[in-house]
Amino acid sequence: MLYYGTIFNMQLIYYPNKMLSQTCEDVVFPDPELSSIVDKMIDIMYAGQGVGISAPQVGLLKKIIVVDGSAGDEND
Repeated sequence: MLYYGTIFNMQLIYYPNKMLSQTCEDVVFPDPELSSIVDKMIDIMYAGQGVGISAPQVGLLKKIIVVDGSAGDEND
């Protein structure tokens, strides 16, 4: 995997960081780290009060996105 950091020190990366314009790798299954990566991305997304986040935004060059489809739902 290509990391800007490691899974344990992922943090939000902001434009104009060049990491955001690099080509990402496909996720190959099975990937034993995928669950940990997604869990950490969810934590970062909610800490930043976001409704979605992509792996490059946390320094990981993988084709992974996390979206909270219930964000803004008035029934919560």
